[in-house]
Amino acid sequence: APKTKQYLSLLSALSVADKKTLLVLGDNKKNIVLSGRNVPNAKVITANQLNTYDVMNADQLILVESGVELISNILNKQ
Repeated sequence: APKTKQYLSLLSALSVADKKTLLVLGDNKKNIVLSGRNVPNAKVITANQLNTYDVMNADQLILVESGVELISNILNKQ
């Protein structure tokens, strides 16, 4: 089940709770996406959805390891 409180705890632990945050996942973790959707100034996307606007609009970019791997694979194909 989605836990917005846990998501907020994660942002607080990373000292980014008061900033515009973009969390990039490797695959669609439905519960994380739903939890992040309820948090103001936070956006959760998958690496496939990554775009320049979201990166430039965020104060903090958080990449999950699987997200970095997927981005690397996508860029290596080009």
